[in-house]
Amino acid sequence: MDEIYNKIYISNSYPYLRPFISEGDPKKCKIFLVGINPATPILPTELDKTTYIELIQDYEKFLSYYRNYRKSKFKTEISRTRYGIESFKKWLKQYTSAQILETDVYTYPTESLVELDKINPDILVISKEIFVNVLKECRPELVIIYGKRAADTFFDLAQINKFQLFIYDTNSNKIQQMEQTVPFAKINIFGKEAYIAVCRHFMYYGKTGESYKNFKDKLKNLVSKV
Repeated sequence: MDEIYNKIYISNSYPYLRPFISEGDPKKCKIFLVGINPATPILPTELDKTTYIELIQDYEKFLSYYRNYRKSKFKTEISRTRYGIESFKKWLKQYTSAQILETDVYTYPTESLVELDKINPDILVISKEIFVNVLKECRPELVIIYGKRAADTFFDLAQINKFQLFIYDTNSNKIQQMEQTVPFAKINIFGKEAYIAVCRHFMYYGKTGESYKNFKDKLKNLVSKV
């Protein structure tokens, strides 16, 4: 993981890149939740690098930091997306004991996609390289991608990095269609296969994810294999 940690610092003027947040050792996480990019910028002037690395490997501590950060910005303690992620993970843990790692195809944190698109392209390239390195280092067994842009970027990166990729439904190009095929794809990461499921962004999930019911019913069978 040293190669990843060595790249998360850009300068004191930029937030740390966030390769993941995990429930302990990231290499023991068999399930990945993959979004587009983190939404909580943490500057090196706020936390030293060692403390930051420890924080992203301790999910409960990170969540506490996240809530305090949002309150300091006069925001609600938790965003719609975070609320959806927490609700989905609570549901998911009924069917698996596997550790879960949250990551993003762009590891550069911004509070909106509009801001993300304004970031120096060279930095964004590095941020995507870090995501690919997390995939290579951790080699999950199940990857759940939420959001169309995240899915498109993931599959682009898979092709660029020459991962063996098999898509089960090549006719689906809308997120609502992609969600109906579970698994949607399978990827080979250095000899280890992982199933890929794709769904709508978790900002729409809410408390129970009722509109995700068909996706979850199909996902249950896949999760049992992890």
